[in-house]
Amino acid sequence: MIPEHPALIVSQPSQLEPPPAEIVQPLPTPSPAELRAADAVFAEQKDGAVVAGMFGLWSGALILNDLATEHFTEEVDEEEDEKAAKEE
Repeated sequence: MIPEHPALIVSQPSQLEPPPAEIVQPLPTPSPAELRAADAVFAEQKDGAVVAGMFGLWSGALILNDLATEHFTEEVDEEEDEKAAKEE
């Protein structure tokens, strides 16, 4: 048998919500001139080439940094370092 829990009982509301006072009308259909103007605004992509160029410049600088670090640092071999320490 399931014990009764008052916290689990859900009661229905005594009154239903009244319908909205005013019904929102849909926006009017845009004219062909308005459609062409909107298409012209969103069709232009002036910044795409600039952004791609900046991304290429940034990633090239990162690669150049890694290559320069690798080229100009001397690699110390642990075995040679241990041999030099023993000889001294």
